[in-house]
Amino acid sequence: MQTLSETKRMAVAGTLVILGFIIIVGGLVSVGNLFTEPFNLPFAEQPDPVSEEEKARENLVTKDTDKDGLNDYDEMYVYNTSPYLSDSDSDGKNDLEEVEAGDDPNCPQGQNCYGAILDLEEESQPPLAPSNEYINAIPEEDREAIKEVLPKDLTSDEIRQMLKEAGLDDNILEQLSDEEILETYQQTLNAF
Repeated sequence: MQTLSETKRMAVAGTLVILGFIIIVGGLVSVGNLFTEPFNLPFAEQPDPVSEEEKARENLVTKDTDKDGLNDYDEMYVYNTSPYLSDSDSDGKNDLEEVEAGDDPNCPQGQNCYGAILDLEEESQPPLAPSNEYINAIPEEDREAIKEVLPKDLTSDEIRQMLKEAGLDDNILEQLSDEEILETYQQTLNAF
């Protein structure tokens, strides 16, 4: 049997030691990665939500799906109309024509789509007491319920406070005398 020379033995032993060291270090690094990898979140790879939102908004601003002249963003977030129908209220005028004319693109021409909402933009003072048109539009059983709920004997200050809480503009309330407020409230009670 042939024996290895002392030098060759040392070379083989040194190679085995170096190879063993590399395997041990590689194993430790691999085990270390197993423990740290779940905590290495890929932040750089996640999309920026603001830029995605801006891209979506920009896409809506440049798009006019129904070809009525209003971009989809304005239809959805400004005028609350349909970006898929050029005439959202089906009255024969497209949404852009109605917006440019100062009309409501969600309400057909000549109709009152919002009930007894006061038009506070008119120069003349709107009446505070509801008109018969609005009273008659309320079902009879609801009118009876309103009669029962409305207090009969209120002071002008109590009525003012009630109107403020209902959203009536302070400027309008300041222009009304106590007598006008009491008279209007009495007319409202009598209308029901």
